Amino acid sequence: MARCEHRLGRTEEAHRDLARLVRNYPTAPVVPEAQLLRARLFALDGSWRDARRTLRSLPLEFPTSDAALRAPLEIAAYYRNLDDALGEREALDRAERRYLEILERYPRGAHSYSTREKLVTVYDLQGRRGEALDALLAICDDVALPSQRPALLFEAARRAETQLNERARAAEIYQRLADEFPDTRLGKSALRELRRLLSAHE
Repeated sequence: MARCEHRLGRTEEAHRDLARLVRNYPTAPVVPEAQLLRARLFALDGSWRDARRTLRSLPLEFPTSDAALRAPLEIAAYYRNLDDALGEREALDRAERRYLEILERYPRGAHSYSTREKLVTVYDLQGRRGEALDALLAICDDVALPSQRPALLFEAARRAETQLNERARAAEIYQRLADEFPDTRLGKSALRELRRLLSAHE
């Protein structure tokens, strides 16, 4: 109902419904998403203080929910849209600390992949390309399902070559992908990319 009211421009009614949901059903699985929507509505209304307060409370109340994991990046995006480089940098620093804390306190679970993925995003936004690549490979090695690994390895190899200009490391990752998943589409693509890199080096 709140989403429909928001689309119809009835923001006050949307806020009221979301507040009622949180008050009457505090343990409902949908509450974190409701709080995230509430924060977005506050931001759209120009009430950034209320939006930021709501976003910062999410990781405290629902630490491993998808909405709570998205909240720190939403804060950083707000400052980025304002061209506030200092605000964005501080928000990204807080996001990194938050994600590392979650991984330390809750190392296993459905949230682990998403948390690590968002940590890669933080490193990318901070320009820390090497750490982003290491974090991506850590996802592959520690939490990814076998079906997810080929795409992660291919992305890691691409990053090593294009972002870090580490062609030898890219070749190693392509080789790993070709060896571990030889019959997959990406495994075969990795073999072609590996031959390209080796021929360019000759």
